[in-house]
Amino acid sequence: MASIRLRLDHVVLIPRHKYTLYLTAPGLDGKAKLVLEFVLDGAVAGIQVGDIEFVKGKAEAEVVAPPTEGSGEIIVAVEAGSEHYEAGIPVAVGVPPSERLKVAFVWHHHQAPTLLPDGKPHSTWAVKHLTEGLYYNFTGGPYAIHLEIHRRHPEVRDVDHFSPSLLEAWNLVIEGVIDASPTARSLARRVIEELRALVASGRVEPLASVYAHTVQGYMLRLFESKGLGWFAEYLLEWELELGARIVERCLGVRPRGVWTPEMFWDQRLSEIYRRKGFEYTVLCDQHFAKAVGDKRSIYEPYVMRDTGLKVFFRDRQLSDWISFMGDPGSEYAADLEARRFIVALFERLRRHPGGVVVIALDGENWMFMPSAKRYAPYFLDRVYAYLEANSEYFETVTLSDVLGSIEPTRQIATIPWGSWVGLSASQWTGNERDELWEYVVTKLRWVAALLGSLPEPVRSKLSNDPQSPVYRALLASAIAIDSDFFWYAWKEPERTIIKSWADEAERVSKEELSKLEVVIEQGKRGSLVRFKSALDYPLRVTVECLSGEARFEIEIPPYGLTQIEMPCYEVAVKAPPVILAQAPKP
Repeated sequence: MASIRLRLDHVVLIPRHKYTLYLTAPGLDGKAKLVLEFVLDGAVAGIQVGDIEFVKGKAEAEVVAPPTEGSGEIIVAVEAGSEHYEAGIPVAVGVPPSERLKVAFVWHHHQAPTLLPDGKPHSTWAVKHLTEGLYYNFTGGPYAIHLEIHRRHPEVRDVDHFSPSLLEAWNLVIEGVIDASPTARSLARRVIEELRALVASGRVEPLASVYAHTVQGYMLRLFESKGLGWFAEYLLEWELELGARIVERCLGVRPRGVWTPEMFWDQRLSEIYRRKGFEYTVLCDQHFAKAVGDKRSIYEPYVMRDTGLKVFFRDRQLSDWISFMGDPGSEYAADLEARRFIVALFERLRRHPGGVVVIALDGENWMFMPSAKRYAPYFLDRVYAYLEANSEYFETVTLSDVLGSIEPTRQIATIPWGSWVGLSASQWTGNERDELWEYVVTKLRWVAALLGSLPEPVRSKLSNDPQSPVYRALLASAIAIDSDFFWYAWKEPERTIIKSWADEAERVSKEELSKLEVVIEQGKRGSLVRFKSALDYPLRVTVECLSGEARFEIEIPPYGLTQIEMPCYEVAVKAPPVILAQAPKP
């Protein structure tokens, strides 16, 4: 059987309407017999028979869509003398609905923080995936390609989470802090400028997130089990504010929505997000399946009963279709795959007219993991082209667009803990990873001690001053728990990166706390504890008898001298949860 290729500019056809089918059969010239068979929902819905003429291997045929609605394919057979050609092309047939299907692509573009504590870069992925790639019909890497696809399809709207640490890396390239070629610097500048323009036009809605890419749900549970739950929540809120500021500075608006890294949920995130002013997030249909509340389907937004946070649940089948798709292998195969994807969307339209399909996934990894997929970007290019061509059926939207037209009324009481990996923490825990988490928690106890010793409003002021040691300690803490490092924590350089930043967080915090000199002297009936501060801000510490007789919380003023008498000999001075000084019974 000889090969033949088919092209049809629409995927979804209006019943009884005429369309032009383009056929290509290299080497075929002259008249041939043509048979078209519509197979919809597994049954033959229509047959067309006629003659067709090929000129230099190309021909056109008029196709009339059958009156039957459904999805499937057109099977085309061509007889030319002794040669037989046969091929199929995915299609759907349906009357344009009164309410189109809302299609929300949510792209999560991310790279872990690029620098080591000494200011040197440990990797170049933020630049490589901007500039490097051998993709069909595109130049540059995945991030540049994403912007190129936007240029080609001006009618498409989507949601883009460019992680704050990725945006920061591009700014470091532009500023020359990270060494890169003039081409890379120019491209980084152009990408940020284009993203800013797309955001301003409303074609792209940006999301915020924590500064680094941590598994928030696991981190909250782990730190709580170590008595550091309050510190975990503070660190996440600090990171969310930092992340939102970076996105706003780079892209011009403060995002309404927040990306949950690895979709790793914990019920406390609902309150944390709302406290930071975020209106919605996106989770997995696995979360929806085990959520408790007034549920119908994943094709509508929900609202958390206690906090008012809006939640969208992604269609995992469609999301994974792109995430884990192999390389189509050719332009034609990529086009057919795109048509199948549109047919799958049409099936959702039939079941959920006016519904919202959320397709959420990594914005770069699907193009090159586990290996480079030369034709993958062309697949998305064709998907967007077909969405534009079939605009009677589909409407690409941002999630704010959805919330502007649909007020969620169905309430969710609880959403289960866990990530997109089977609602578990398996990808970031076990063996070496558990050892590293313990290492990090031990080091970050000193950050918690410094932070917990600061009275308000001093804590807030120092936490948000980039020149402050408190800020630097928090930043080091955030980087040390980035999930991208823990994903690969069984190898180098990730193990060293984690430990380096955890060590830095401890070093900065210890250095600050060491500026409080503590002297414990023994008296006749107890102990005298003297404090001498070399800090320019007040510090609050706890002095207690180890026997439990007495416990006092005192505040040492900036550059102050303070003392307190204790009715015991066994005395400890704490910046909870660490001990700064201790005098055992003589």
